Amino acid sequence: MIDRFGHRVNIGWAEHEDLWLAAANTLDRHARNDALRDIASLTGRGFYAVADRARRMRERARIQAEAAAQRHVMRLPSEWSLAPSSITAPSRERLMAGR
Repeated sequence: MIDRFGHRVNIGWAEHEDLWLAAANTLDRHARNDALRDIASLTGRGFYAVADRARRMRERARIQAEAAAQRHVMRLPSEWSLAPSSITAPSRERLMAGR
């Protein structure tokens, strides 16, 4: 988008920019910094804005991976599966307690 002075204004992040950042996040630290500098020059954004966005994406991925691992821990293994309950449902009279 162009403002009234003719300067380019970025609103949000394009999908392909997020893909570039996700690919850059898979690299080692030095290669990632080089890739982030390239992304900053291609998008016209500052290096620190691009690096911050990449850091937030890494943090979000780390939190999601921890949550997935936690969900895996919370499940019972199949050999521990519980047998069906032998408790019968109470009658309507018992539920209403004589009302």
